[in-house]
This record gives sequence, structure tokens and C-alpha cells, in this order.
Amino acid sequence: MLAEFANRRTRLTVRSAFYAAAALLAILAVVFAFFELAGFAVLFLVLSTGVSAVLARYDNMFHMTWLTAHLLFCVVPSLICLATAFPIIFELPALCTALTAIAIALTDRPAPDVGQVWRPSPPFFICVLVVALIVLVISRGESSLFSIPLIVLLFGVATRERPVLVTIGLYVLLMSFVLIYAVTYWNGFGRLILAATLIIPSLLVFRQLKVPFGKLVFLVSACVLGLFGTLLRFRDTTFASILRASLSDSNSGPLLLGSSIIERARNGIVIDLPGWFDQVILIFLAVWPRAWWREKPLGFGAAWVADNMGPGYWGHSIASTFMGEHIYYLGLAWGSAAAFASLILIALTYNAMMQARSLFGLGGYLVAVYLPTFYWGGMASFATRFWIGLIPLLVALLVFNLIKGSVGAKARTGRWRARPARSHGG
Repeated sequence: MLAEFANRRTRLTVRSAFYAAAALLAILAVVFAFFELAGFAVLFLVLSTGVSAVLARYDNMFHMTWLTAHLLFCVVPSLICLATAFPIIFELPALCTALTAIAIALTDRPAPDVGQVWRPSPPFFICVLVVALIVLVISRGESSLFSIPLIVLLFGVATRERPVLVTIGLYVLLMSFVLIYAVTYWNGFGRLILAATLIIPSLLVFRQLKVPFGKLVFLVSACVLGLFGTLLRFRDTTFASILRASLSDSNSGPLLLGSSIIERARNGIVIDLPGWFDQVILIFLAVWPRAWWREKPLGFGAAWVADNMGPGYWGHSIASTFMGEHIYYLGLAWGSAAAFASLILIALTYNAMMQARSLFGLGGYLVAVYLPTFYWGGMASFATRFWIGLIPLLVALLVFNLIKGSVGAKARTGRWRARPARSHGG
């Protein structure tokens, strides 16, 4: 027992040393970015991300979805900016990389044992999928905002300890549902959010297939597919011009806007504490209907458009990564501290909801589903979708527990005992 304790302590010491190395590499990236040594800044942020990827647990949904978002929205755009000599301030990607190392450390635990969990059968999953499809048609696609995340969560529990072929079959049905929505009702808005929702089911399939070097293959595949999807939108004559044009896409937009916000902060800004508090309020009340709250604050993206682009762009929104909104309102130093605080809140929420037995581990899945939204768009964007997903989930689990309790009560009182056979004798 003492030997096991010593081995565990040694492993923790080694992991702690690697986390320190990841943080140190990210800090060096920040330093090089401050002195405008872009090549060294990108080199060290890539190295730091690599160490964080090595430390990430393959069975930890937070780790895998956060790293996927970090690669898609920070590392790849940074490399493109460096390759095309596009002028940005690399402090933002370096700071995002430093907080990525912290995010992985804060949630460094394997998937918990949630005890006797509900595991719906494949026919049940198919029935729910059919009902969701009917509701999708009736609502003309409006139900997708909550139906797709809930189906993704149901897929997570329905494929637990199932044969690989069953998992693949359910995955094909899930992707078919999303494809039907995309072809018939989707208006093209929010494609990154839609794609990010599918990270978890894709990851679960990868894990069940036991792909060699699965973690590395999954992360690299996500980056390649994301970049390929972006490049397909542009038809320039040379690869270099396509790369530069891709920086106008929504994959790179948050990093570029965040960079301009840091440049603005360097020149001195007036701290807007009420504006920042509005974003904090939206963490808890983003889902509250505006019709019932006329003075409801705008999320950062819409507020930035209103402040900087005028009333003609009302209804539009924009993103600047999870750090950009804090720096916009509080400046570089206080904004970085506030971004760190928001990250701690998200990590603690994930840890708590992943441990909640009453949620069968689905609470942690729900946080992980929307982590790319948090990374890309910040607090209000994450909160809106998180609450829209959580409320129906809680209602569904309440109904399930009521039915389960009713069945248990009938079994205990003997109301479901087998009736004695009727006598047909004379």
C-alpha cells in the first residue's frame, strides 16, 4: 500500500513538473510577443500547447474539447498569421496558451465513477431521434438549439459499454439527423458552434475504435478538417493567398479582434466596470427572455457591434475569444485576471457537474459540449447555450426519476406481483 502511495505521489510530481513546464513555455511566449518577436512567440506557444496535449487525458471531455478549440481558434490562426506575415499582436494567443495549461491542470482527473447509471437502449435512442426529427419538422428547425445537444448527451450514455458496431450505427444516425437539419433548415449561421457540438460523439467513437495514438490522431484530424473546411470557402489563385483570405473566416476572426482589442488597451482605455458586470450577470441570466426584461444587457459580441459599428448593424454579433471581452472592458492586466477567474468558474462547474451522480455524468458532458463556444465567444455565448441545454436536461431527468420512483414504489407494495392463475375447475 505504501509502495502504491509512493508511486502515485511520484506520478503527481511528474505531472506537476510538466504543468509547470507548459506554463513556463507559455510565459516565454508572452514575453517574446511583448517584444514583438513573433516567430519565437509562436514557437513557444506551440511547444506549450504540445506539452498540454501530452498531459491531457483521453477520457476527459474537458481536456479534449478545450484543446480542440485552442488548436482551431488560436494555434492554427497564429501559424497562418506568421506564415502570411499578417500583422497581429501575439500577446493574445500567448495568453490563451498560458490559460490553456491552467485549464488542463484545474480539471486533471479521470472520468469519475458515477455509480449505477442510466443507460438507454439503442431502440430508445432511435425513438428519441425520431421524435426529435418530428419536432424539428414541426418547428421548422427552431428546436435544433436544444434538440441537437440533448441527442448528443443521450448518445454519450446510450453508447456506454456497447459493442463498437452499435456505437458506430448510433453515430451514423446522429450525424444523419444533423445532416437533415443542415440541408433543410439551417441558415448557415453558427456553423462552428454546430460543428463543436459534434466533437464529443466523434471523440467517443474514436475511443471505442481504439485508434492507435488516438488522442494525437483526434486532435490533428480536428485541426485538419477545420482548416480544410475553411479553405474550401475561398477560391484564390495561390495557396498563400488562400491562407491569407482564410483569416477573414470566423475561425480566425476572434483572434484578430482580440489582437486589436489588446492594441487598443496598450494605448490606454477607460475601464468600463458596469459593462463587464453586465457580462457577469449574463452568465446566470442569459437565457431570460428579453421580452420579460426590457433592460437586459447585450452580450459582448452584440455590445461591441453596437459600440463600434453603429445602429445599422443591430442584430449582428462578433467574437474575440474568452479573453478579448474581459480586456475590452477592464484593460490588459485586470482583463487577464478576469479571464482567469472566468476560466476557474467554468472548470469548477465542470468538475462539480461531472461528479453529480443524479446527472449520470451528463452535467460534465453538457459543459464540455459548449466549451468551444466559451473559447470562441466568451461568457454570454456559453451561458446562453448552456442554460438552454441544462433546463430541458433537468426536466427530462426529473421525469425519469419520477417514473423510476413510481415503478419502484409499485414493486415494493406488491402491486406488480404476478396474479394467481384463475381456477377453471368445477
